Amino acid sequence: SEPRYFVVLCAYDFPALQAGEIKLQWRTRYSIRSVGQSFAEGIADMNRIASDFMGDNLKGFTQKRVDDSAYVSFGELEVIDIEEVKETDRETDFVIRDPSPFPAELQKPQVE
Repeated sequence: SEPRYFVVLCAYDFPALQAGEIKLQWRTRYSIRSVGQSFAEGIADMNRIASDFMGDNLKGFTQKRVDDSAYVSFGELEVIDIEEVKETDRETDFVIRDPSPFPAELQKPQVE
């Protein structure tokens, strides 16, 4: 894994906050690679890109680049080889650093 800058942004109901209640409206997390740039350089781009998704209910991971003008086209796919997953791989190669945002069934892989 590579070094990254992370932002966790939480939005609260302001009138409720003024009344002494804490009501979370939404939360978003976003990050950018830290290699080759300072946080001060990256935060503006991070906020600009993340603002497209703030307040939306996204299921899972979403990725967007600052310069999203690239176009990729895949031709017909050819399967070269298939590798069988070993039992030890199922037990050791699946790591979630902070499983709390995931449903319980995703927090630990099922071994068949």
